[in-house]
Amino acid sequence: MSRLGIAARVLFGRRLPRPDPEALLAEIGRATVSYMEMDRFRDFRALFLDDERGRRVLSQIMDWGHVWHTSKRPTPGDTEFAEGERSICLRILAAMHFEPTERQTRAHSVKPVDMR
Repeated sequence: MSRLGIAARVLFGRRLPRPDPEALLAEIGRATVSYMEMDRFRDFRALFLDDERGRRVLSQIMDWGHVWHTSKRPTPGDTEFAEGERSICLRILAAMHFEPTERQTRAHSVKPVDMR
């Protein structure tokens, strides 16, 4: 394994466990499957704006999603792909910025995705 690979697996002086994508997807699948809009608004704001770490992560996501620079690429397919990445970032920003105005009587259901 390269030095970079070894360094990437060490955080705060401790060795990190090997990544387990199936365990991560299973953990995500156990999350709540219904979400009130006001809960989403509060959760996103708390996650990304309550501390410096969240703001750094949000800034990185926005950079990956081409929010700070153009998403135009040399070929149309690459531009469309970059615009898809940008779209996710804009949805995150909208979820944090626009406080829901109507009182919901029930949560929107989010269907779990079978990742098998």
